[in-house]
Amino acid sequence: MIKAKRNGRSILFDWLFRNGWEKDRYGNFKKGNYRVKLQENSARYEFKNSLGKWQRLRSCYYSKLSINEDGQLCGLTL
Repeated sequence: MIKAKRNGRSILFDWLFRNGWEKDRYGNFKKGNYRVKLQENSARYEFKNSLGKWQRLRSCYYSKLSINEDGQLCGLTL
């Protein structure tokens, strides 16, 4: 089970770097007003609302992540 978590996490890291996301000082990935917040077992896709607060749009466990034949991320829809 730990292997699946690491594999999904590394899949997400590689996909984010290839698609122009930048790592911030907290270890999360940002692109414009959006970020992917990395947690121990899951990742959250969030946007910054008009009040300046991060609001969750989607979340997914690392074990559910994969890349399809077209290079699109499956499991956490961005």
